[in-house]
Amino acid sequence: MYYSEMIQAVKILANEWNLGKKECGVTGNICAWIYLFTVLEESEKIVTYKNGRKLVGFSGYSKANSKKHLLKKKFYTIMKKQLYKSKDIKDLDALKVYENNYNYLPKELENYFDGEVSILIVDKDYRGKNIGKKLLLENEVICN
Repeated sequence: MYYSEMIQAVKILANEWNLGKKECGVTGNICAWIYLFTVLEESEKIVTYKNGRKLVGFSGYSKANSKKHLLKKKFYTIMKKQLYKSKDIKDLDALKVYENNYNYLPKELENYFDGEVSILIVDKDYRGKNIGKKLLLENEVICN
């Protein structure tokens, strides 16, 4: 994902989800950046849907114990750790509790899936246009 797409992705995430912002007393989009770096760190592949240069939606696909893109994943891990050190985060423990409250793959499904969709999000202005379905079914970056 390019930096310009990351900035747009953070705006989409921050507008849609709390991501621990209230719990840790942060202002701004630090929690959205941390979440995005977590997704990028865990994802084997990111598929984006764009309308011109505007990022409309994206999905991430992870694979258990993947060894691909290790350098890129390490970079995202480092960036996420730096964000955790931000002085803007007033209660880091509350943020970590918030993040750990999510179980992305139920136990009963662990034997059926080697990986998972790490994220699927579409800008609210573009919902109802089957973009989410396209993001799930496409293997290449989609550009309009």
